[in-house]
Amino acid sequence: MELIDWNSVWDEQMIITDRSRLNDGAFWDRMAKEPSSGGFPEEMTDFQLSCIGIEGHESVLEIGPGKGRLTIELAKRAGSVTAVDPSAAMTEELSRSLEDAGISNVRLIVSSLEEMDSAQVGRHDVVVASYSLFMMDMRRRLEQMTRSAANRICIFVPADLRVPDELQRTLWGTDADIQIPDHVVLFNLLWQMGLKADVAVQSFNVRKEYADLRSAVDEHMRFHNAPERSRPALERYLSSMLREEDGALVLLSERSTAMLRWRVR
Repeated sequence: MELIDWNSVWDEQMIITDRSRLNDGAFWDRMAKEPSSGGFPEEMTDFQLSCIGIEGHESVLEIGPGKGRLTIELAKRAGSVTAVDPSAAMTEELSRSLEDAGISNVRLIVSSLEEMDSAQVGRHDVVVASYSLFMMDMRRRLEQMTRSAANRICIFVPADLRVPDELQRTLWGTDADIQIPDHVVLFNLLWQMGLKADVAVQSFNVRKEYADLRSAVDEHMRFHNAPERSRPALERYLSSMLREEDGALVLLSERSTAMLRWRVR
């Protein structure tokens, strides 16, 4: 019986959704100055921290910290944190946030995971990646993270489809053939690599706020790299989903997050 090549499945889904461009620091440089519309509830951060289970003496390597939602909380609990991000602008935003919070045990490095200097970064007790895995050839990246960990690796990805079916049809006029959630692909890929991961899934109510309909449409168009011809359909789709609260437009949804955690042998 021919086995599924889960590394190829990952690559195929990255190509279908054009997500590999989200691994480019230039994309996040442009996003760094954009006001946040939300999307990561406090309950999700609490869930992630409980999964990671940081001990006070441990060192943490975080891949793709962005503006530091999780970084700051990790730094409060860990001995030290090294945060590696391909976006210089995001790293500058995080640096300011750390200074404002009076946190001094975080080292910031501007680099992609693929180009990361392992000697410079060093080996850490825990490696963490939260919603930052947009790389091709995920087998190699998982091997790299495993080599960088002295104890355990803990990654977080959506447990539902990256692009819901209805939104796929709205953006591209048809289903984009994304049928397998990221955590299922990664669990099977890790299994093929001889790594048995613990898995936990938690659902959260997600709230995103926009100043107006155009802001919501622009964010979706930019993030999904949607063709301009889909803008009218996207406007209709979001108009049916958004509701007005206190002068803002609010998008409510239930989303699920998956943790995959494995230990270094």
